[in-house]
Formats: sequence, structure tokens, C-alpha cells
Amino acid sequence: MRFFCLVALQLCLIANVCFAGSLSKGDVIRLDRLNGAVFASGGGEFSMWKQVGPGWEFIGKTFCVEFSEFVAPGSLYKIGAVSDRAVLGGMAASGDILDRTSKFLYDSYVNGTLASYGVGYTYGNANSADALQNAIWSIEGERALTGSGNDILAQALVTLANTQVALNPTRDYGVSVLNLFDITTPDALLNAFDPMNVSTWAALDSYRKQDQLYYVPEPASVTIFALGLTFAGVSRLRSRWRSDKKQAA
Repeated sequence: MRFFCLVALQLCLIANVCFAGSLSKGDVIRLDRLNGAVFASGGGEFSMWKQVGPGWEFIGKTFCVEFSEFVAPGSLYKIGAVSDRAVLGGMAASGDILDRTSKFLYDSYVNGTLASYGVGYTYGNANSADALQNAIWSIEGERALTGSGNDILAQALVTLANTQVALNPTRDYGVSVLNLFDITTPDALLNAFDPMNVSTWAALDSYRKQDQLYYVPEPASVTIFALGLTFAGVSRLRSRWRSDKKQAA
């Protein structure tokens, strides 16, 4: 049991989707730069942190949904909602519901399987990070692919996503959109915001920021991670107790 739990913990720490906590309306997050060079266009790859008391809790890695709105690494943002769509930014009246092909790409990225499809994606590589961001923007109608540079891999990722979604038309991916707003957004406006109710949007237009992807961890994954932490802690305490007992003897 000890070995299993320690292995589970190690896998959680190595994987992209090691969510230390969940996100909801009103939470404050920070985005930090990871790989990729598309920062001039405000794109990912970002690491995402949740403010918890005086400290920060790692949530996961993310990419932008929109192209013409912006975020800056190190800045703080408030979550207006965890929803199924991007909002504001000149979109359709009802918002832009996240495409299932974008969900597939992010789900595969987070779970560490995207490189296994053989299209050329490499984890920890700046060019691959840029290509994935551009693929998501292309799918969401935010940016057209040029057919050159990183867009070649981006197109391969889009093609892969279309194929896989067609093969699994009923699969439900655990991917949502974080509707983000500036840290200065009044709480009263944020509390009134509803991504399903367009009448609540206008008051927040001047505070809107670039929406981000969010992988909602399955309860089983959270349980395994928690058990790993618990048993790892217990193992350390037992080892310390045995060591202290030997010294006392």
C-alpha cells in the first residue's frame, strides 16, 4: 500500500494535471510564464496559481481561449465564472461555447498523452507550446493559421483533434473556461456576472481579461492525490518514529 500511494503521488507531481485545489467564482489567480514565445499576442503556456491566504496554491497549466484580450504574467485576476464559454470581446450575443476539439487537445495535453499521437508535439518545448496555443486559437475562430512556422504543427494538432473527436463523438472532456476579470473588479459586479445571462455582461466590459482553459479534476484523481499525500506523510512519520526509537535504544 505504501509503495502504491507513493507511486501515485509521484505520478501526480510529474503529470500536468496535478490540481492542488479547485477554482470557483471570486477566486484570485496568478498566471506565470512557462514555455512558448507567443507572449506578444498574450498566449500561453502559463502556470496557474490560486491565492490561498498569504500564499499560493498550484492549480495547473493553461492556455488562452481568446486572442484579442490580454493577460500579463505575474498579474492577479478574479474569476467571474467557471463556464462552458468565452464571453465578451466582441463575440456572439450568447458567447463562444468551447469547441470539443479544443477540449480534446487540452485534455490530452494535461493528461500527458498529446505527444503519443505522433504529430510532432513535444512537452516542455517552446515551439510545441506555441503551436498548441495557435491550434486552440484557430479552432475557436480567433486566429487563422498561416501554413508556415509553428502553424504547421498547429494544423497537425487541429487535424488530430478533428479525427479523434469524430471517433469519440459522445466523449465528455473535463475541460471548462475560466472567465477572468481584472483584480480591481468590484465584487458586486463580479457576483452579479452570469455567463449564461448576457444582461450581466455589459457592466464588466472594461474589466474583462483573456479567458483561460481549466481542467476540472475528476473526484477519483483528487482522491488518489490526497491519499498519496496522506500516506507519504504517514510513511515519513513512521520512518522518523522508528529512527527516534532506535536512537533511544
